[in-house]
Amino acid sequence: MKNKVYLGLQDMKGFTLIELMITIGVLAIIATMAIPSFSNLVAKQRLDASARAIAQVFGDARAQAATLRRVVTVTPTIGTNTEVVFHWSPKYEDIELINGTQSVLFNENGLARRINIVAGVETEIPLNFQLCSTSLKQSKTVVLSRTGVVEAIRDSGAC
Repeated sequence: MKNKVYLGLQDMKGFTLIELMITIGVLAIIATMAIPSFSNLVAKQRLDASARAIAQVFGDARAQAATLRRVVTVTPTIGTNTEVVFHWSPKYEDIELINGTQSVLFNENGLARRINIVAGVETEIPLNFQLCSTSLKQSKTVVLSRTGVVEAIRDSGAC
């Protein structure tokens, strides 16, 4: 019966400290290159989520107006939603609503209008809402039709 007493270098298993340090160094370099891409991805997701959130508020307000047969208002401010007033403001600090200071009114039929009052004169303005990500320097536009339905959420370039 032969017993192997001496273990040669070929029989050793595992990593040396130098191999482990080189591997960790390479992973650190790869991670450093990936961080900017990851932060851009997060900013894009925030912009998309904000656009979907405002579209959801418009849909809820339109449904509420048609259900109650009353005028329902969506305002671009922070507040508590009521039966006839819905509030929307960006959830994230790097998202801004560029052209959304005027409220949107949904009448009893669910039709939408947006009015700007200057010097006592009412003028209807387009139902386009541009959300801008200050960290990305990109924007998305939410287009609301006159019938109160969100027609599109599209990229609108730089802001």
